[in-house]
Amino acid sequence: MEQAQAQLLAAQADLVSAEDKLERTVIRSPYDALVSGKHSELGQYVSPGSRLADIFSVETAEVRLPIPQSRLDYLDLPRLGEEAVGAPIDLYTDVGGEVRHWTATLHRTEGVFDERSRSLYAVARVDDPYSLHDPDREQLRIGTFVNANIQGRAIENIVPLPRYVLRAGNFVWVVDDNKRLRNRKVTLLRTGGDTVYVSAGLDNGDLVSLTTLDSSFESAEVEIQSRTLTSLLHDQGEGGADETTPVGDSTVAVKPDATQSGG
Repeated sequence: MEQAQAQLLAAQADLVSAEDKLERTVIRSPYDALVSGKHSELGQYVSPGSRLADIFSVETAEVRLPIPQSRLDYLDLPRLGEEAVGAPIDLYTDVGGEVRHWTATLHRTEGVFDERSRSLYAVARVDDPYSLHDPDREQLRIGTFVNANIQGRAIENIVPLPRYVLRAGNFVWVVDDNKRLRNRKVTLLRTGGDTVYVSAGLDNGDLVSLTTLDSSFESAEVEIQSRTLTSLLHDQGEGGADETTPVGDSTVAVKPDATQSGG
């Protein structure tokens, strides 16, 4: 009887151990995830530490955005160790002729320039990319190629002008108080498409000639035909320059006086 009771206790201990091991065979992810790769099959014997599968979280998605070194001054990027500023980012892509958008936030930068492209990678985050909590929203599947529009910082006292008014050496024609043409050298912040952005060399209220003229018209008297605010020129020109804030300078279309032009 004692031997049978001992065998029963041993069998019960083995049962508890087997149940404990069986419970450990169920692998659970600590977060909502998808399986991206499988490295084991049903019925296969595996040892502790064996690689079973690859998974990735679907709670958030991250997008690496290469920022050229020349564009860094136009963005408010978090410094190393600082919390993200949370700047809104519009991600979009063309799927079958339909442009789809997702809203992301700037989370961090990687802090090191890419050796080949000399770009700094910023990382944007998209919450709930597979729309598990909002089924009506479009899904952003991992691996999708997207474009990004990042809201830039405001830059004061920038004057947008049509590119064609800029002459060699960054000179423009300015009409003085006596309605005569003066050759003025300006400093450019950047050029974008058909628009140039002047950061220095023009004062508020200066009149810039929109008429294409050569250097022989220096000091020529002009007749003002029409005026257009630089803000209107900016609105009518190319987009993608949200980082500039035009000042209220005026540009004019002029008609040179032939008797004063000297040619």
